Amino acid sequence: MALIYLLAFLLRSALGFGGLATAITFASWLLPAHHAVLLTTVAATIPQAEIMREGIRDGDWQVSRPVILALAISIAIGVWGFAHLSSDWFAPILGGIISLIVLLDVTKSLDRLAVLLPLRAPPVAFALAFVTGIIGGLSGAGGLLLLSVYLKQACHDHKSLRATGILIGGLLIIWRTVTIAVAGLLTLQLVSESLLLLPAIYLGVWMGRHILQPEDPRRYYLLFQGVLLLSALGLMVEGAARLISGSG
Repeated sequence: MALIYLLAFLLRSALGFGGLATAITFASWLLPAHHAVLLTTVAATIPQAEIMREGIRDGDWQVSRPVILALAISIAIGVWGFAHLSSDWFAPILGGIISLIVLLDVTKSLDRLAVLLPLRAPPVAFALAFVTGIIGGLSGAGGLLLLSVYLKQACHDHKSLRATGILIGGLLIIWRTVTIAVAGLLTLQLVSESLLLLPAIYLGVWMGRHILQPEDPRRYYLLFQGVLLLSALGLMVEGAARLISGSG
């Protein structure tokens, strides 16, 4: 588990995205899927004060404000669904959607679509984030991955994209933990396990910031697309395994 969380927070610190989905996908191989989602969310909340400083300083606030408002509403709805509904089938569907969108991004199809939409306009940002928040809340992971493809088009450069991902992702994680607590899903066991994972989490944050973080925009976007695609495939495999075991 420590190795899983080290890798996940290395990615989150280096790219601004991919940490939660990576942690949940691999942790679900060792823990019940529902517990893996809750543990990852609670564990990710603790280091946000350290991680989010860059996001607050360098993030694109014009894009972030409507996105944060939409996520605050939609994640609460999604977490309620996660607590009360059978949502195993959301993960493979979300993974498939992200895979398709990443392939469209690689082929530059999204660039042509971005010309037709005012991506930095608050109504567009709000609408996309609202849908993403509900999907991410229901599936337990991957919402920010889906949103990151939009942010890649909306942010001016790779540094702004990374900082905006850190900012929005940090606030999303904190709010999701609040909704988990309100829903009665936060337990002493989750808090204790999260504290035990802190050394690995902080080591991953340090390594991502000082070792892996690519300065070259081309390398950053290539790594960004690769992580998104691998995370999406992981969501599909992990979600399909849950469905198969549940039907068995």
